[in-house]
Amino acid sequence: MPLKSGGAVDNEYTRGRSNLGLMSSGKGIVCPSGEQMTNGDFEKGDFTGFTISGAPTVDTWNPHSGTYHCAFWSVDDSVKQDIQSLKGYVVPVICIAAFEVWLYGTHCPHADVDVIITYSDDSTTTVNFTDLDDTWHQCDILPYLDTTKSVKSIEIKNACVLGGICLDDVSLSC
Repeated sequence: MPLKSGGAVDNEYTRGRSNLGLMSSGKGIVCPSGEQMTNGDFEKGDFTGFTISGAPTVDTWNPHSGTYHCAFWSVDDSVKQDIQSLKGYVVPVICIAAFEVWLYGTHCPHADVDVIITYSDDSTTTVNFTDLDDTWHQCDILPYLDTTKSVKSIEIKNACVLGGICLDDVSLSC
């Protein structure tokens, strides 16, 4: 298990920073630095960086921060960001300092959301956040990830049958 201290990864695989802000080691692991999600706060007012399924919307009525958030109104509405396609690389889990989403259940008793992580080997981890009520919830994804793999994409999917979900501030930072 990598040690994380002060938000920085410090282990035998990633020790040493280059002048490009990438962490590297003799073991061939290169860690990107900074925020890895594109438009994770939806502040472009659209789905830039995401592919959508169903009919999610970008709305202004209830953001966690800023002006905009994503809203799911139908079961199976989803947004997906393929980091590998957008950035040209995958993100080793051992490099991740924080990985979270903010979720809000609306008009749905015991609302739930699936967060689906696809790794570079195309295996997946699905994390289900349930019993979301009408307040914002910070949902930490990092503890559920396989530390021996690299993240290729993230999909957030509405699993609530009778109401809606708000999503904001999707963040994966190294």
